[in-house]
Amino acid sequence: LPALELTTSEVLDLMNKNPEAKAITDVTADFLNNADMVKFAKYIPMDKINEEMMTQAKEIVNRTIPAVEESGEQNV
Repeated sequence: LPALELTTSEVLDLMNKNPEAKAITDVTADFLNNADMVKFAKYIPMDKINEEMMTQAKEIVNRTIPAVEESGEQNV
């Protein structure tokens, strides 16, 4: 997923087409929409939103780490 070259809408469209990604589409959408507000609208989020975004970022990373088989090989 070439996320750096895509808009939030494009990323979410691709995620919705991928059965494995659908499980984290909602949390990713919320995270990216908040990030867009900060980036494009110069929105300054409250501490609660900052903490929520950190939690969301960790969840996204943890849920997308490739599984490692017992033989030590990554299952991509």
